[in-house]
Amino acid sequence: MTKYKQKLTETKNILNEYTDHLKRLQAEFENFKKRAEKEHLHVIKNSNEALICQILPILDDLEQTLKSTKDEQTKQGIELIHKKLLQTLGIRTIQTKDQKFDPYKHECLLKEHSDLDEDTIIEEIQRGFILNDKIIRCSKVKLSKGVKQNE
Repeated sequence: MTKYKQKLTETKNILNEYTDHLKRLQAEFENFKKRAEKEHLHVIKNSNEALICQILPILDDLEQTLKSTKDEQTKQGIELIHKKLLQTLGIRTIQTKDQKFDPYKHECLLKEHSDLDEDTIIEEIQRGFILNDKIIRCSKVKLSKGVKQNE
């Protein structure tokens, strides 16, 4: 009988090994599925980024047109088109008004003395945009050097 008990113990050990191996494989497969789904969602969210980057100059043109248009009705129409285009593309603008310079969001093109604190944005030269919490174009800005000291 001891021979059968030994064989039964060996068989149970092999069964436990296979069961543990199967559990590890199942866990690895579940992790793989989660990773693959996450990557798939990431690709879908950001698949339009290249196309949107090509459309950004059109948004810039609309903003320039808004600045130069005098007729109020035309201005309202262009603002509506601009707003709808931003919504359709799913992008947001980077805020610059009364902001401190952030090198992750802003690109400094010019600096000049002003009444504002140093590294405060004076003017936005080109608007920046965010797509799905990712900056697709930094805002180009003019910064304050601070108040000019009389020497």
